[in-house]
Amino acid sequence: MQHLTSRDLSSGRQRLAVLSLALGSFASVTTEFLPVGILPDISRTFSVSPGTAGLTMTVPGMMAALSAPGVMLFSGRTDRRSIILWLSLILLAGCLIATTAPTFTVMLLSRALVGISLGAFWAMGLSVAVELVPKDKAHKAAAAVFAGVTAAMILGVPMVSLVAE
Repeated sequence: MQHLTSRDLSSGRQRLAVLSLALGSFASVTTEFLPVGILPDISRTFSVSPGTAGLTMTVPGMMAALSAPGVMLFSGRTDRRSIILWLSLILLAGCLIATTAPTFTVMLLSRALVGISLGAFWAMGLSVAVELVPKDKAHKAAAAVFAGVTAAMILGVPMVSLVAE
């Protein structure tokens, strides 16, 4: 398999690639914490207790804990770009399923997909970001990915809560 490195990309493409990983971290973290702002709505919608609705936070965490080491063990020589792309598609699928979930069980299955994507993304995303740029810019690439996390915490979750209102 071909592995993309900083030597293969122009400076502009390096920035775009790192930006896409930062946006991926923003989307992942926003999606991970999204239920926090709407737990009462989830509880009412599915007629479950608030504690049971809290499983929408627990299930992704458990799945992330399993998928992070799993992706590292089983990815082998697979192109990491492909893995990141598939993880993004899994995150999207989990979100789309959640928007139309007819039952709480389906909602939990969608959140499990989010967790799988999240854990595996974190296991690979940062290492991909630092591979995409020259070594002297690796710290900036890592900072950009973490900036996506920070932006999600500051903007993503409150934005979702506002939209839910």
